[in-house]
Amino acid sequence: MKKAALNFILLTSVLITAVGASDTDVIAMPPKYLLAEKMAAESNWKGALTMAQQAMLDLPAVRDLLVVAKLEMFIGDCHLELGNYRDAKEKYISARYRLSRMRSPSPQLMANILNKLGNYYTNAQESNTAISYLDSALTIRQRTLGDSHALVADVYN
Repeated sequence: MKKAALNFILLTSVLITAVGASDTDVIAMPPKYLLAEKMAAESNWKGALTMAQQAMLDLPAVRDLLVVAKLEMFIGDCHLELGNYRDAKEKYISARYRLSRMRSPSPQLMANILNKLGNYYTNAQESNTAISYLDSALTIRQRTLGDSHALVADVYN
């Protein structure tokens, strides 16, 4: 039964909502990414990292920047969970760069990436850099979600 479910996921292209995005920010993610998310949900971060990296390699030459940025952010999350902090930071910076190249980037995905970078620099005890990233994330979330949304409060944590 489990194998059949995994095969179904591999053979089916599924639409998912970007983490923290609005209901209108739906992006088509590769099936291997969906498997990686399942592995991450089971705390199998090494397997999730490997599967997400394979998903990145499987993307066509003409890549959707939003899909690539989402994948890079997820790969960064895997590195973070595995204690590979510099690799996580590199992936978050790369995802931010890709989003900044888009005409109309997903504001919530950008806020998520900025928040993660802010948290990274907080842990690295680089307060000025952390404040800059966290302030940018807060500004985006307040502008798009309003002051009372839970994701706005998340920046303060």
